[in-house]
Formats: sequence, structure tokens, C-alpha cells
Amino acid sequence: MRRKGIFTILAAVFMVLAFSTMALAANQIFMKTTVPNILKSTCCQAGTDTMEIDSLTTMQEGDVITYTLNNNVSVCKALDFFVTLGTTAGVLDVTGTLPVSTTAGAITAAVAARQWGFLVQAPFGSQIITLTLRQVITATGVLAADANLRMTFAGTDLTDKLVVKLFDGKTGVFATSGILKYTAANTYFTAVTAADNALCIDTLTQDYLGEYVVNTPNSVPELVGDKLNFSGDYTIAHIMAAQTFALVTCKGATCGDIPMGSTTQTAATCIAFDYETIGTGANGYCTTHTATALPSGLNVPKFIIQTSQAFDLVPYTVTAEILVNGVAGERGVYWSSTLPTYKRSATSTCDTAVGTLALGATSYLRGDGVTVPVPVAPIAGACAGVAAGAKAVKFTTAAAALFAAGDYFFELNLPPFNYNLAEVNANDVVTVRVTLAKATCGSVSFDLCMGTFVATCPVAAGAGGMQLCPYVTSLAAGDAFWNGIAVVNSHATAASTVTLTAYKNDGTTATFTTPVIAAGGMYVSLLSDIAWVGTTPVSVPAYITAQAPAGGIPVGSLQAFVMMADGASNSMGYLCKP
Repeated sequence: MRRKGIFTILAAVFMVLAFSTMALAANQIFMKTTVPNILKSTCCQAGTDTMEIDSLTTMQEGDVITYTLNNNVSVCKALDFFVTLGTTAGVLDVTGTLPVSTTAGAITAAVAARQWGFLVQAPFGSQIITLTLRQVITATGVLAADANLRMTFAGTDLTDKLVVKLFDGKTGVFATSGILKYTAANTYFTAVTAADNALCIDTLTQDYLGEYVVNTPNSVPELVGDKLNFSGDYTIAHIMAAQTFALVTCKGATCGDIPMGSTTQTAATCIAFDYETIGTGANGYCTTHTATALPSGLNVPKFIIQTSQAFDLVPYTVTAEILVNGVAGERGVYWSSTLPTYKRSATSTCDTAVGTLALGATSYLRGDGVTVPVPVAPIAGACAGVAAGAKAVKFTTAAAALFAAGDYFFELNLPPFNYNLAEVNANDVVTVRVTLAKATCGSVSFDLCMGTFVATCPVAAGAGGMQLCPYVTSLAAGDAFWNGIAVVNSHATAASTVTLTAYKNDGTTATFTTPVIAAGGMYVSLLSDIAWVGTTPVSVPAYITAQAPAGGIPVGSLQAFVMMADGASNSMGYLCKP
């Protein structure tokens, strides 16, 4: 009898221990993470979080799990998506390929046509990420009203786990276990990409290198008895040295002057301007848009970003937006249909040919965000203008792998720019803002001046052209002969006034400055109609010089012609000489 009593006591003890083990296993979560080395920056991708939830763990609608980032590290890309746990019937994935899976077991069935899941949220700048247990209507993505329903994970064995993986890029299958992101209030029905299921953090608050970022979990249940207990690893990143970026200025490259289309004396022309080309007007710039010609002759103006550490080997997008006087929107300057290209390199690309590598697919937007199917081709002549539906002011390329190991330089070959003459003014400054961004998180932006609109192109300093007209019969009216002069500016872009100086045979002089003579234009007048300044014009012979000012119409581009006649049958004319 005594031996039987001992066995009875031992059996009771084992039963207590067994039940204790079951009780201790419930509501336990073991955390696993990945810990990438990331750069100290305003936005960089952290590691992943995995929750291994023990069998018999029970939660209620509205229960919240929080992850808190340490040392003032914050979220730099907002999170707002819903991840389903299993099917409506509570069936779980067992392949491990979806965001949520199990070694074996099931969860409590949801209400018909609904699924259990976590609403994952963290606004920009927050240090706390919340996972709220809810039910969602499968067909619409609408969150069901909180009815205090309860969900239990029951493994086939006490060692089975409900595994929830977050921030690893998986998108899954919503009807089983998948992710959809915010569509409208209380609705999560928008498809996601891998970049949406990523944790992006601002680590600039870290005050020394070698520091680890910790994501500490906690449980905020509706009922105290449902409190979850966490253990395991909470580390999600290791901070390395900060990465710096710089905009490279190729030697001699300038912002340049953009001559506005002319509507006087010559046909109106509004040639598209192309930043990466050195030209003499054919590229839409004045001759001031130049660069120092190195031995290769390839040191053209370029948009180049340099990094202190090699670019990561991940997909990138490129966005370029046109600003006029620092303001975005439809302000007269627009992208042409030529596709942007790029170059990558381990060394500076200033003294090399322009990059021609293809970027991801390019899409264009108007100032109001409306898509432009196809922008206007680069304008090569008449000021045809850009119609409203083609006013592309921003382009974005699809995410694509752009770099190879060891690349430190990114060069963007921008498309030519079109402009509407009626929308731009002299002295308007055109700038482009380029953003190079990782598909997940992390970007860098730079502004670069493309040029300034000018009514006429300036000419390099130096003496202007001069012409000598050796004889006219008189400057005044009433003489037997009338005298006229034509002053021609044959330069392609330069424009300026010209000073006429008359030297009379009595040794006195008179002067007159013409209005600005446009490139390709001319000034024509009778000498007697000119408002000469100096001694009173009299009916005496004289000779005339036509002098352009320094920096005006250059030598070789200024010509003059004199004509005289008596009104009857006697007339003559001659070309003045330099």
C-alpha cells in the first residue's frame, strides 16, 4: 500500500508539471532578427523581425504588439499595411514561403468571408511600430468592426510555432497569408511591392560608430491575462560610418545662357537646349555654355553624383524635376521625349563620353501629377510650343539595378528641354532637381542649374567690330543727294547697339547710337533722319565709322553699306570696309 501511495503521489506531480509546462508555453513569443551593417544616414533599411509564437497562445481583437526603437532612432518611411495570418477557416501555410506560416497547427476560424491578421503601422518619424490584431473582409480589404473575438493558435504538438515574419520583402498571397497596403480609411486593398514590406530607419541620432539598433517588443492586451511574454534577439541593425554624397562640377562647366526665341526681324525659333552638349547655338545655348577642352575634348557639362562609399548593389529609381526660378510646376520649360540615360564608374566621368546606359522604364508627370503619355520631341526650329497635355515637368524611372561592385560615380544624361516662348521671361533660371533613391529606402537629392534665359546672347569681352564708310555727300536734308546707311549684324547669337560717328570736312564730329540690332538683324535709315548728337548737321561731305561696343557684335559679324542718289537717274552704293 505504501508503494502504491508513492506512485500515486509521483503521478500527481508529473501531471502538475505537465500542466505547468503547457501553461508556461502559452503566450510566449521568441524573437529572431537579421542584423545588417547599415550606414549612418537619414534613411536606411534595417533588418527583419520574426516572431515564433508558442502553441495555445491566445489573443483578442484589438490586442497590440509594439516594437520600440532605441536611442531616438525613428521610422523614415511610414508603414501602413495589413498582413493576413491564415485562411478564413484558420488554415496556415506550412511551406514557409509566405509572411506567416506554421510548423503544424491552425488558428481559430474567422467570421465567414473574413481573415485574422495584423494591422502594421508606424507614421513617419515615429519610434514605435504597432501590430494590432484585427479581422479583415477578404473580398474588399475593409477592416471588420472590433467584436472582441478571440484567436488561439493550436499546434499539433506543444513545440509547434506560429511564425510571423516582417520587413523581409515578402508580399505573399492575401487569401492565405499576404500583405495589402492602405487604400482608404479602414481599407487595405492596394497591392504592395517588396519595398513596402521593409523597415526604413533614420539613424543620424546615433552618436558613435559600432552601435546597434534595438527594436524592443511589448504587449498591450485588451485583457490583462492575455499579456504576451517576449524573449530572444531584438537587434535589427549595426551602424557603420556615415556615407556622404557630393555633386561633381566638371572643370569649366557653366550654367550657361539660353537665348529666347526671337519674334522680331527674323522667324521665331525656340531650339531645345541640351545641357550635356557644348555648342555654338545648335544645342540651344549661347556660346557661354562651354567647358574647358581637356586633351580628350570630352569635358562637357554633366550631372554627376559621387559617394564616399561604393553604391549598394540594390535597385534604384531616378527622379528629375524641372524648376523655374526655384519653383516647381508648369512654368514654361518641359522635358522632351528623348529618354534619359546614365553612366556608372569607379572614377570621375568628367573627361569621358556622355553615358548611354539604359535606366528603368521612364514615366512622365505634369505639374498636377497627371501622366504625360509621350512628351514633345526636341524642338529644332519654329516656336511650335508644348501643348497642355504634353507639359512634362517630372520624370521617374522604374526600379532597376544600376551599379556594379566598386562604383562611386553616377552620371545622369538629361534629355533636351523644350520651352514655350509665351511662358518664359528673360532672366528666368532653369534648375533640375535629381533624386537617386533605393527602391526600399534611402535617397539623395541635388539641384543643378541648367541655364538662364536671355533676350540676346552676350559676347566675350573684347573690341567689337568696326566698319569705315569713307564718303557721304551730307548728313543733312536739302542737299542735291540723299544719303542712307544700312548696318548689318550677321552674328548667329550676339546682339548689340552700334555707334555711328560722322567726321565732317570741317573737322567737327557728330554721333548716334542705334537701337539694339538683333542677331541676324539690321538697322536702316536716311542720314538726314538720324538724330545726330554733336555739331549741327550741315551740307558738307563726311566719312562715317560704325563701331560695336566691347562685348558687342564681334569683328567679322558687323557690316555696313552706304547708298546715295539725286532722286533722278544718278545713284551709287558701296560696302564699307573694316
